[in-house]
Amino acid sequence: MSASPGPVRLAWLVGVPGIVYLLSQMLRNSVAVVERELEAEFAVGATMIGTLTGALFLAYAVSQVPLGVLIDRLGPRRTLGLGAALMVAGTVGFGIASSPWELVAARVLMGVGAAPIFAAIMSVVADAVPAQRFSTWSGVVTGIGRSGVILAAAPLAALVAWLGWRGAFLLLAVLMGLGGFAMLRVLRGTREQPDEAASDWAAILRGLRSALGAPGMWSLIAFQTAVTGAAFTLLAGWGVAWLRSGGLDQASASTAMTVCALIYALGAPAWGSVPHWAGGERLPSVIGGATLAVLLALPALGLIQPHGPTVWAWLAAFGLASAMYPLILDRVRRRLPPVLIVRGVTVLGVISIGGSGLIITVAGALIDQHGGTAATRAPEAFSSTFALLALLVAGATALLAVAPRAASPAAGG
Repeated sequence: MSASPGPVRLAWLVGVPGIVYLLSQMLRNSVAVVERELEAEFAVGATMIGTLTGALFLAYAVSQVPLGVLIDRLGPRRTLGLGAALMVAGTVGFGIASSPWELVAARVLMGVGAAPIFAAIMSVVADAVPAQRFSTWSGVVTGIGRSGVILAAAPLAALVAWLGWRGAFLLLAVLMGLGGFAMLRVLRGTREQPDEAASDWAAILRGLRSALGAPGMWSLIAFQTAVTGAAFTLLAGWGVAWLRSGGLDQASASTAMTVCALIYALGAPAWGSVPHWAGGERLPSVIGGATLAVLLALPALGLIQPHGPTVWAWLAAFGLASAMYPLILDRVRRRLPPVLIVRGVTVLGVISIGGSGLIITVAGALIDQHGGTAATRAPEAFSSTFALLALLVAGATALLAVAPRAASPAAGG
């Protein structure tokens, strides 16, 4: 942009695309709320529900790099418009699907559409604000997006109870369409010229390879994949179903997961402040990972049941412990030179989101091994899933603990 926008214009530039980002996050986590309806209507089991949930995550991950290039070639406004259109198509397709594989295809469309949204909004913000205010406004956008995780629990469950699951998704498609149209209007006049230099595939691939080759980077990727996989397996996949298996009704289970999601969202800035008073991110990361592994082991061993007062405390602790992403970002910053930080974060996101999709899919298959339906599963059906998550987090934390310490970024990571 030719000049920094005023506060009102800046609020529109961030807020309206932020609503589209919020809706994309809400749709990403939506299957957990309608799992029971989908199983009943399409006569499918937990394996297919896990595949449905994971399909969006995998499509999102695979699309990250090519759609990141598209932002440079088309500009953020056109890329955001394309992303919103694909999200609308996917959401409509989900709402009118007549077979399980049509549901999967719709989720893939949603994932591809959602993939460039955050990066494109960050591109708009970077063009609109001075460098010293970028972190503040990027935090605002992140906060808006994480609100979608909260809305994907009790509020979406209430919408499904009112309109039915198909009606709820069709309404979300309408809201996404309106948000996309408003976004295109608001972003008129922002940068749209192609940036060919930033779109050079060879340079991008060199940057990705360099980021992957940084000492200890693979331990960071493993840790983030395990922690993100645990968070999404409950928040986007099986948390509501687990709580229902203990006797909670749909509304109560969704409310409990809303509380967990709220603490997950609020926990990120709290973790972000830890390295400043702890003298670095290494020890807090290991302590946080060990704590999360222990928390996951409790329901795996039957020591936490999805009913009674203890489960609320457990959900609060889980939401906080799984919100450690700022620690990982700080560790990336310490390990990579400035020129590679964006590539490092891209690699981290692609692999951890794709890995989370695989974990959610495997979790569904494990749950299916115990038989039953959405209405008849016992808490024991989820024990193997919690055990898998606990082992993954514990193993990744151990790798992180023995990883080499960061060299000076100025020396190349």
